[in-house]
Formats: sequence, structure tokens, C-alpha cells
Amino acid sequence: MNKNKLILILAAVTILCIGCPSKPVSEPANPAAKGYLPETITNYYEGGEYGTSGAYIYKYEYDDLNRFKSIKEFYKFAEDNAELVYESTFTYSSSGQLTGVTCIDHFYGDTYQVSFRYEGNSVFPWDDELELVLNDKQQIIKIIVHYDEEYYVLYYYDKQGNCIKWEEYDSGEIGDIMKIEYDHMKGINSSINMPPWFMCIDFLESGFYLHQGNNILRITDDDNYDYETFSYIYNDNGYPEKASCNYNGIVITSFTKNKTQRINGRKKSIAIDESDYYIIEYIPVK
Repeated sequence: MNKNKLILILAAVTILCIGCPSKPVSEPANPAAKGYLPETITNYYEGGEYGTSGAYIYKYEYDDLNRFKSIKEFYKFAEDNAELVYESTFTYSSSGQLTGVTCIDHFYGDTYQVSFRYEGNSVFPWDDELELVLNDKQQIIKIIVHYDEEYYVLYYYDKQGNCIKWEEYDSGEIGDIMKIEYDHMKGINSSINMPPWFMCIDFLESGFYLHQGNNILRITDDDNYDYETFSYIYNDNGYPEKASCNYNGIVITSFTKNKTQRINGRKKSIAIDESDYYIIEYIPVK
């Protein structure tokens, strides 16, 4: 099984699989988390096609339980005003389950509704073609692809709840293995009250990787070939306020200006590129 198939499957999951197992509405999925919620994630860039510059802006709204209420994606070209291009709104049942997501594509003028089915420790995101099998901590341990019974993916975690590895299997044989390393700082989304299984898989409307616990430093395959690496600058509260990404040796966002700060009790020099980077802004937990 090649990576393209996994990417397509995970893309479908991330767009459609946005739910949680039944849980009393008064009991948060992450009750110990206190701190700050990401309000906006902005990816500024320069030197794009034809030398253009602009930004992708993602804005988050939360309900009184610090769950996603809506996510809106804006695009800003050069000096133009930001334009809303995509948004998702979330609805929950009285028991705390996510009952549906309404997605509006303002660019194409399309609207569609996604609903969810829960059965035991599994979540079925759409038409029963995919099954997300959960453990007792609400973490994904297996994705089953029901339209291709020979293909599935297994997930593994550290003590902080970070997904540290996934393995693909096809026709009984192991395929790609991806490993993930993390920092020891506060995760961008560590105070969001969504279940760990939802945060394990990259949500395509997030603007940046949203994972439980800590922040991703490196994603590699089983041969330790650099797949993606990440760098951060942290604010005074210990959350990332700037981030960069390097993809298979190709710089997606790079840091060039030096700044010294204290990370995990030690001083470290980090470079910042003021022309191409992610900025994360936060609001206090309610």
C-alpha cells in the first residue's frame, strides 16, 4: 500500500470524522487541561507564484465547554482584504456527542452536512466505509477501511497521549510505518475540549497540525528519512506562537533571524523568518 492511498483515506477522515463517544456534557474530554485556546492560526508567505504574497487565516470559535463551535478559513492576497472561503459549524447532542457538521464552501457555493454514527467503541464517520476503533482513553487504535477489507492502520501513543507511530497493513503484510517525535512544551490545542481521537488525525481546516498534549517536532518513516520537521518559538505561557515546517528537505517555512529564549529551562537560539511562517494567537480557557 503506497502513501498516496493512506493520504487519501486520512484526508477523508479528517474532513468527515469529527465526533466523540457518548460522554456527559458536564465532563470534558480533557478535564485536567487549563490554559489557552488557539483563536487564530495564520500562515503568512512571500515569494509564491509570480512573486505574490498573502496569508491563510484560520479562526476558531468555541462553546462554553471549550469545544469547537465553528472554524473559518480566510484567504488574504497581498494588500486585499481577507475573504472567507470555507467554514464548518458543529452541533452537539444533550449528552455531549457531536451530531453533525455543516460545511460551507464559499468559493464554489457548495453546502453539505456530515452526520455520525457511534457503535460500542467505534465511530463510523460516513456511510460505514470507515471505522475508527477506540481504546478506553478515546484514542484511535485502528482505522478499518470497509471498502477494502485487506487494508487497515494501527496507532500507538506515549504516556502524554501523543500519537507516536502508525503502521499500515495491506493483505496481511506491513507497509509504511511513520514515527512522530514531540517537544515537551504545551500543545497548541492541549486545552481544546475535543476527544483525543479527533485530535490525533490532522484536521485539514486547522491551518497547522493539531495534536493532543505536545507539539510535533519530526515525522519520519521507518528508515528515519526526514519526512517533515518543525520548529517553534514559544510565548511566555509556554505555547507555540510561531512555527516553521521543512518537508523532505524542502523548506516550506524557514527561520532566518536569531532569537534567544528559554525552552524547557535552557536557553536556545532559534531563527525566525519574518516573511514566511505560522503565527498562533490564543484566548484564555473559559
